[in-house]
This record gives sequence, C-alpha cells and structure tokens, in this order.
Amino acid sequence: MPNTLEQAATNAGLTDMDLLKVADASLPPKVAVAQLRQRYPGAFPDFDARTAPKKEVDRRWRELQREQAAERAHAINERAIARMAEKYGDKK
Repeated sequence: MPNTLEQAATNAGLTDMDLLKVADASLPPKVAVAQLRQRYPGAFPDFDARTAPKKEVDRRWRELQREQAAERAHAINERAIARMAEKYGDKK
C-alpha cells in the first residue's frame, strides 16, 4: 500500500508528475491518484491485460460484459418499440 502520493502515482504509471500539483491532498494517496486517472486518463498508460493482475482483468471483463448486455437490451427494446409503433401507430 503506497503511503505517499508520489509512490501511488508511480505505481499507477503516471507519466506527468506535474499533475500531482492539482491532486487533492485531503484524500488518501490511492484515492487521489484514482481521481487523477479519471480526470486525466491520457496521463496514465493504457490498460494492458497481459501485465495486469488477474483480479483486475476479471473485473474489467465483467464490466465490459455488463455494458454489452445493457447495450444489447437497449437495442432490442428500441426495435420492439419501433415495431409496435409501426403496427399500432405512434401514440405520442
């Protein structure tokens, strides 16, 4: 567990250490780096499943599957609504 902001940023692969100046010092280092990653994704390396821990790979895989299932369900619903509107007329 990194105990300083610099260590947490280095462990996360931050490429531009000048961003640490805008990090929220009131947060724990790991949370502050996560916030920086969310605000400035280009300052961190892309995710590499070959070198990442299996737990992180599995978490991202499940997240991707959930997103795809939600998109698929939305597309199915949109088509069903369009068919009903065509068959019964638009009720708007």
